[in-house]
Amino acid sequence: MTLTAGKNNVTFKSFGLDLAADLYLPEDFDASKTYKAIVGASPFPQVKEQIPATYGPEMAACGFIYLGFDYLGMGDKPCAAR
Repeated sequence: MTLTAGKNNVTFKSFGLDLAADLYLPEDFDASKTYKAIVGASPFPQVKEQIPATYGPEMAACGFIYLGFDYLGMGDKPCAAR
């Protein structure tokens, strides 16, 4: 996966299930460098297009990596099979 500055649509595993997320990277992002990161969790039952979409670009503009994600069963990811 090639990551670029700005918003990147990604997935990650949580308890064996894929969760959808938006990963915001600083304008001068260089994969060989180390950055401080923030994981933004929105109030339940919001999705990553709400609060994280507001803070993600702002935090990336300040030089942070910011990850906003959808909780299981919310937004881009369905509920787990029972």
